[in-house]
Amino acid sequence: MKRVILLLLLAIAVAGCYDEPPQAELKPSDAEHVEAEGTSEPTSAQIFAIGDTVTVGHWEVTLHGVKWYAYDGYWGPDYGTDWIIVDFAVKNADEARSQVVSSQRINLYDADGYAQERTYLAGTGAYGERIQPGRIYRTDIAYVIDVKDKGPWEFGFAPEIYGKTREVVFRFTADEVRGRR
Repeated sequence: MKRVILLLLLAIAVAGCYDEPPQAELKPSDAEHVEAEGTSEPTSAQIFAIGDTVTVGHWEVTLHGVKWYAYDGYWGPDYGTDWIIVDFAVKNADEARSQVVSSQRINLYDADGYAQERTYLAGTGAYGERIQPGRIYRTDIAYVIDVKDKGPWEFGFAPEIYGKTREVVFRFTADEVRGRR
């Protein structure tokens, strides 16, 4: 019994010695919007469009496009729902550390502000990818939406899951979604 307690205390002591480098505290003013013409400082309430690249903290986020799911003969949405597929990329602009893109950082919201359910389709990307410094991760994510929902929608990427930086938000309408519904 003494050995078990001693091993438990030793394990706790070793686990407590793990030192992770401190992360810089990011503020909304640390974000910048990158356009072809130049750079501008967004406000915390600024909304971006399809094709924009936004730099916040150590991330560069681009929403490349949005499309309706085209039936492939095998999978299809349940009755009363559609699938919308968001094509986006994130770049790890940190020069020293790898970063993780978690599904907790990525959401699609309807016009009332409700987060939409993700669905996992063949040909859409995975989540939880570790991105090395300077590398880009581009993927498609499918979301379930109600057929009556006419938008607009907001795609959000949170630079920190529990941090204080604002979520980067891209807004788009049904007219901007490629393909047929």
